[in-house]
Amino acid sequence: MSVPKAIRALFIVLAVFASVYALIAASNASLWANSLAGKGATEWHRDLYSSLNSSLNGEPGTSLNTITTRLAQGVGDSQNYSGKIFECRIVITEKEYDHERGYCDAWIGGPYLYSLEGVSIQFCIYGQSFYTTLYFEEFAGLAPVLLLPENGSAVLSHAGKRPVTASESGCTLPLTGNHKDRVYFHVRFAYEEGTAWCDSFSGICYQYWRLYPVEIAGVATATQLGARQHPENYTPPSSTALGKLPPYAMYSGGSGEYSFCIPGQHFESDIPLAITPIIVTYPDKWSIGLAVHFYKAVICDIIHTSPRVRRISTRSFYWWFKDGDMTNYEMILSPG
Repeated sequence: MSVPKAIRALFIVLAVFASVYALIAASNASLWANSLAGKGATEWHRDLYSSLNSSLNGEPGTSLNTITTRLAQGVGDSQNYSGKIFECRIVITEKEYDHERGYCDAWIGGPYLYSLEGVSIQFCIYGQSFYTTLYFEEFAGLAPVLLLPENGSAVLSHAGKRPVTASESGCTLPLTGNHKDRVYFHVRFAYEEGTAWCDSFSGICYQYWRLYPVEIAGVATATQLGARQHPENYTPPSSTALGKLPPYAMYSGGSGEYSFCIPGQHFESDIPLAITPIIVTYPDKWSIGLAVHFYKAVICDIIHTSPRVRRISTRSFYWWFKDGDMTNYEMILSPG
């Protein structure tokens, strides 16, 4: 074998080896991403994510309202679906050679708020002395650069939950009459992307992304935000019908506040109380859809506390926590 042929053969072997190595690396990254996407995620969650991104990828110019309608028709009557899709528009605040950091804000759906005739109800958070702390979903992703989507968008999947504290105090507008309305939290998400590492042998670089909640900056109802034109009608359980009220229902009246935790309580679960689809947009680059969980979890100590329901009433009534569990963050009312 001549020297040129030997060199050519060596290059071919090296090229084949590099290709196989790249495929193995890509496969491992894909398995990692798939396992991350499946961790703690329900089939409904994955279908929601898929439906939203299909709409975005298929019709980049589609309006948010059109996507909202299409998505809502596709997910059926899930009790946890929180309705309107809000955009989380990324603002980059720090840019280095191979890393970027920034933030985006979105309204994330939470529990329902209930009221009665003669009872005015507000849902409040606290950001001074005691800090309302709630748990929301965070996202992360990792992929070889050679497998990045054609539009260059981020690869983000479920990466667990994260406790988030309120940065300021505030309440929803009062809800009155026999109505119910969903509570939304104004959540700030931190965003990071950059090169995780590069393999010196294959030359393949891996890109990472992170999107995680860091702050609750406000609270409002769906009607306040324009997600609904009017609060939903609420038909309260009757206190005069035998067996209609749970044994833990309590009788009350006047004005006051109700907390959703007791001192020293710390409970976490992976149970979503609400799931909110959002559109994450990096301006002039990409948009992807995510479904954000608001979790059944609570922490109550010398610093952290739960939200509270504030009432002003001109009548007596019965009240109880939904299913007898304060970590559902819903207070059910019935006429006294």
